Amino acid sequence: MTDEEPRPSLRVEAEETPSSGKLRLMDRAGNELGHMRFRRESAEVIVIEHTEVDGSLRGQQGGRRIFERMVEWARKTGTRVRSECPFTTAMFNRTSAARDILA
Repeated sequence: MTDEEPRPSLRVEAEETPSSGKLRLMDRAGNELGHMRFRRESAEVIVIEHTEVDGSLRGQQGGRRIFERMVEWARKTGTRVRSECPFTTAMFNRTSAARDILA
């Protein structure tokens, strides 16, 4: 038996306005534990500006979950992506299968 707390159940929710949006990493209680902010450059292109994940999730792939959900959302909506966010740029560099959505 360990003293570690069980890994929280996490989900990613997307919210968008005509000019910007956010993918939010949420726990079961509805608390935001991370997010990825973007702005809409055009009807077809978004620019990822910033990704942040709470330190309590270090090593639990929270940023990867947000990234994967963003890629899924972009494909589903026909959105192309540019990144100004160092984390997202690194993820595109490591994840060749996601590069099809790059603008």
